[in-house]
Amino acid sequence: FIDGVYRSRTGVGLTELGQVDRIEVLRGPQGTLFGRNTSAGLISIITAKPRFQTSIYGQVDVGNYDLRRFEAGITGPVSDSIALRLDGVYMKRDGFLKDVVSGRDINDRNRWMLRGQALFQPDDKLSFRLIADYSKRNEECCGAPFLPAHDVTAAGEQPSTIAGIERALGGIIEDNTFARNTSITPGRSFRSDVKDGGVSGELV
Repeated sequence: FIDGVYRSRTGVGLTELGQVDRIEVLRGPQGTLFGRNTSAGLISIITAKPRFQTSIYGQVDVGNYDLRRFEAGITGPVSDSIALRLDGVYMKRDGFLKDVVSGRDINDRNRWMLRGQALFQPDDKLSFRLIADYSKRNEECCGAPFLPAHDVTAAGEQPSTIAGIERALGGIIEDNTFARNTSITPGRSFRSDVKDGGVSGELV
């Protein structure tokens, strides 16, 4: 759950979040408050709310594989009972795993997020929070190198039978884990092209 909204797919839900207030790990069942999909518990992520004190923040991260990540936000009051907040994140990074079949690099990052919020709080007993957000991802993630395969017999470990058969049929198996190479079947990919947005309200 992100700000009380159920995200049915982890890959969609766990994108850039901006500033986070807290993360709650709740043991199940939690059906009374969160519905029947929470018999085993849930992870609830609560992003930072608008504040009645003006605040501006920013963060820049630079790393290997041309990593660039920019995060910024502003919050503050527009009246005694209404506060606004705007957060944005942009991230880009080259892939670090090479597909020896196509020659392309995978496990890259290319994503951004924008979230706007309004908080109406006339007194300490009532507050209404309106959230609108939009995020986009266009990246290829998450591939992994193979571990070397072996047959385990009574005589000990032997070269992998199935790996030998696959190589004889023309398959490419990159089992040098630390070379950061993999082989993806032509026509297959790890492409993640996701557009996600919505509006939610919370009355407390």
